[in-house]
Amino acid sequence: MKKLLIAILIVLLLFYITNPTSSEFESFLTNEIEKEIGNEESNNSKIEKYIDEIINFFMKEEIKHSVKRDNYYFFSLYTIDSIILEGEFIGIFRLFIPIELSYKSFDELTFNDKEDKAGEEKTITPTIVYNEYELGEMYSNIATENKIAKFNVLIEYTKSDVLTKIKNKKTKIQNNIYEIMRRAEFKDVQKPTGQKILREEIRQMIIETTDTDRKTISNIYFTEFIIQG
Repeated sequence: MKKLLIAILIVLLLFYITNPTSSEFESFLTNEIEKEIGNEESNNSKIEKYIDEIINFFMKEEIKHSVKRDNYYFFSLYTIDSIILEGEFIGIFRLFIPIELSYKSFDELTFNDKEDKAGEEKTITPTIVYNEYELGEMYSNIATENKIAKFNVLIEYTKSDVLTKIKNKKTKIQNNIYEIMRRAEFKDVQKPTGQKILREEIRQMIIETTDTDRKTISNIYFTEFIIQG
């Protein structure tokens, strides 16, 4: 029995030590992006290639700021939601296993005015500017008895004029968030995708409350999320 306990402790310690960090995940993503760039076929001129390299650099930087890590000590869940790619990864043993992942073509993200194969000019993709608004620290009971959630919701949006709508509806938004949290079960919140499901429910509620869309309310983040009790 003692040997079994020691073996379990060693395994858990190995999981803990090899739980990858955020910087390791960012390095992994950077390498993946460089591979994706290398796979794109391009006959650009030197000037166009230089412009593409600059754009690709900023795209990789944008990805770094679009990563959210949920640390479960023995493993981590990484969520990436950027204009280049989106998906989820499990980080374990210094490895990153994709749960779901979708890439956009880098040709679609570069600002070329070349004609495509059909002889039509490519549409220039506009630069998307992401803005953030924090609702502030909140506390709420959850459905499980004697459990209290302490959290802070950050709203990411792409159109500056929506901020006025958010502020005008702030009390209603906060009240709706409390209602969502009170329905949440502790066992569901603790699942690897539990917080993501909560964030999506809050995001959809804010979209409906502000009469906007998913492109305008681009994401919801928990800058703090603690279950007490």
